[in-house]
Amino acid sequence: MFFKKRIEKIIENLLAGNELNWSDLKFLFSKKWREIDILLEKGFTKGVSLIMMYDVYLKEIGEDEEAELDVALYYCKKCLEIGKRNGEFERRASWLQPMLLRLMGDIYSSKGYHYKHPEEIDKAIECYEKGMKLTEEPLLLGDLCKGMAKALGRKGKDEEYIKWLKKAKDWYVTSGNKKSIGEILGDLAEVCILAGRRQEAESYYNEFLAISKELGKDTCKLEALFKGLFNAMKHEETKRW
Repeated sequence: MFFKKRIEKIIENLLAGNELNWSDLKFLFSKKWREIDILLEKGFTKGVSLIMMYDVYLKEIGEDEEAELDVALYYCKKCLEIGKRNGEFERRASWLQPMLLRLMGDIYSSKGYHYKHPEEIDKAIECYEKGMKLTEEPLLLGDLCKGMAKALGRKGKDEEYIKWLKKAKDWYVTSGNKKSIGEILGDLAEVCILAGRRQEAESYYNEFLAISKELGKDTCKLEALFKGLFNAMKHEETKRW
C-alpha cells in the first residue's frame, strides 16, 4: 500500500507541474508501474514529460543499474506504441518521436556499456547495433560507435576495433564536441602505436595534441609519454632493418 500511495503522489506532483526530486525519479524507474501505464494512456503528454525527465536521470545512473535501464526502455517503447496508435505524433507532437528514439539509443548505449564480461560481449554489440538504428544525433552515434569498437576489441578483432574508432571520430567531428574528439584521437593514436602504424599514430597524436592545447590542458606529460612511445617504435623499426 505504501508503494502505491507513493507512486500516486509522484504522479500527482507531475500533473501539477512540480519538479521531481532524485529519490522520486529513482523510485519511478525501480520497476514497471501500472499507474504510469494508465497515465500514458489518459494523459499522453504528461506521461511523456515523465519519460523526458529520465533523460537527465540516465546521465547519473550507475553502470550496474541494468534493471532501471530496462524499465526506462519499456516506458519509451510504451510511449511510441501509444503515440502511434492514437496519432499523437502527427496531431500535436511531431518532434516527440525522434526525441524518444534518441533516448532509446542512449539507453542502448548505456546497456552496452554494462556488458563487460567476456561472455556478454555479443549482448553489448547487439545493444550498440540497436542504438545506431534509432538515432541520427552525431554525438550519440559517436558514443555508440566507440562502444562498438571497444566490444570488438575485447573479442580480439583489432582491425574492426580501429575501423569503428574511426567511425566514432567522424561522428564526433560532425557533432563538434571537442572533448569527445580529443578523447577519440588519443584512443586512435594509442591503438595505432600498438598496431605498429607509426605514421597514422603520429598523425592522430598531432591532432590530439592540438585539440588538447585548444581545450587548455597541460600537455607536458602527454608529450613526454608519446615521445617515448614514438622513439621506441623508431628503435624497433631500425632493428628490423
